Amino acid sequence: MSDTTTTVCFATLSAGQPLLAHVNSLLEIHPRTALGPEFEVVNVITAQSGPYLDVGRNDLVANALAQSTADWFIWLDDDVQFTPDAARTLLSTAIAMSREFASGPYASWDPIFGPCIVAYRLTDFDPDIHPEKMEPHRLADGRFFHPIPLDACPTAPTDVSSFGAGFMATSRVMLEDMQSKFANPQPWFAEQVIPGVNGGIWLGEDHIFCMRAHHIGYPPLLVPDAKVTHIKRTHLQIPDPTRTYDGDSPTLVKNPGSP
Repeated sequence: MSDTTTTVCFATLSAGQPLLAHVNSLLEIHPRTALGPEFEVVNVITAQSGPYLDVGRNDLVANALAQSTADWFIWLDDDVQFTPDAARTLLSTAIAMSREFASGPYASWDPIFGPCIVAYRLTDFDPDIHPEKMEPHRLADGRFFHPIPLDACPTAPTDVSSFGAGFMATSRVMLEDMQSKFANPQPWFAEQVIPGVNGGIWLGEDHIFCMRAHHIGYPPLLVPDAKVTHIKRTHLQIPDPTRTYDGDSPTLVKNPGSP
């Protein structure tokens, strides 16, 4: 391959048995040229997580960095179905915008806000429009991670506060920088409890990863054209959006029940 080709490693963290649709996605990117002439797929790695996701994700990152020479890594959950086109779009958009950290949107269901994508904006808590249940989830500055509503997925690449690690691209440069700046207790992913309202706020490992990236100068970039399918949420489809979410007009489902 050319010296100008960007090398890529795909890495899946599985909770046990990867879903067949995800495995089929991996088969599609096994050819080294699956992403086109600008990219070379050099590794496809799978690993199984234990009961602690932060430990599993950190082990996967450490092993991938050690075993692969890739310039970029796409981190995957085993319930995400994707295409080579989505992966190429994710990488090419990030690189064209001189970014080191990006994700494509996929659908989920928030127990308070209902249908959403797995991407968030830190939003000022407003008791007039936000459910009371969100008040204990405020950080020290009064904001909370508001999921972006499914019908408000941005139409263009957009900075967000955080997103999930189910279809997430990071450069080697960023991962090594993060490792040097957050060596202890865990260099990349970490679950944390921040003292606050009602005795503390729990933040998942993906939120902490994104907050760390922000802190060292790598804001998360959401790439709408790199949309993928959350297999467990196939009944929730990301529509063709007509507006950009600004954090001030949340879609509120007060009693969503079971999806």
